[in-house]
Amino acid sequence: MNKWISISIIVVLVVVLAVSLFLYFQESSNLKAAESEIVTLVGNVSTLEGTVSTLEGTVSTLEEDLSVAEAEVTRLEGELADAEAEVTSLEGELAAAQAEVTRLEGELAAAEADITRLEGDLAAAEAEVTRLEGELATAEAEVTTLQADLAAAQAEVSALSEELSKIRSPRHFASLSELTSWLSQDDTDTAYPGKSTAELAYILQVKALRDGYLLSAFVAEDEGIMLAAIGDLVWGIDPEDDYTGWLWEVEPLPSYPLPLE
Repeated sequence: MNKWISISIIVVLVVVLAVSLFLYFQESSNLKAAESEIVTLVGNVSTLEGTVSTLEGTVSTLEEDLSVAEAEVTRLEGELADAEAEVTSLEGELAAAQAEVTRLEGELAAAEADITRLEGDLAAAEAEVTRLEGELATAEAEVTTLQADLAAAQAEVSALSEELSKIRSPRHFASLSELTSWLSQDDTDTAYPGKSTAELAYILQVKALRDGYLLSAFVAEDEGIMLAAIGDLVWGIDPEDDYTGWLWEVEPLPSYPLPLE
């Protein structure tokens, strides 16, 4: 609306100017010059009208551009408000994230301290394990030695137990051949030169007992003889040369006179 008022005013002014000039030149002596000037002014008015029309088109275009620009500004203002809200939200999230990072850094420092402590404990434990492994190896070696000693002792105990069992529960010879075989392996008749037959008889008796056999020493006037009961017969043995001869018969005797219970 203001645009058209401006244009009308310009036109009126131009017309007024033209009329004034016309009247002025009419009053002057040089009318033709005034007329010529009026023609020029009219031409100028026509030019100005064209300029005004062009300006009106430019103004219309500028108004359209301004409307588009205003709409764009409105849109951008909305986007700016959204962006500012997003920035505010992101700033809050950033602050929360920074607080979480601070907390995690504290936990990390505590964890690293625990790791350092545990590494120290592990090193101490490994040293203790190494020491204990050494002691275990020593103990295992000692156990092996003790086991070997125990096995030897058990074997010795077994042998002694067997020997003790024979001594505690001696038996008669089962046969004459068993008696003569044992006498052939015994060295009483050769190992004690200078001993009387009485001494040899008791030595032979002890040796027989140690092997689990019963032989009886019979001594009279420094002379000794051995008696062996086999079944229902009694045999005599000369301890000086192991000569064996039959003496008399008896009731059959049990092989073990007093067996262990």
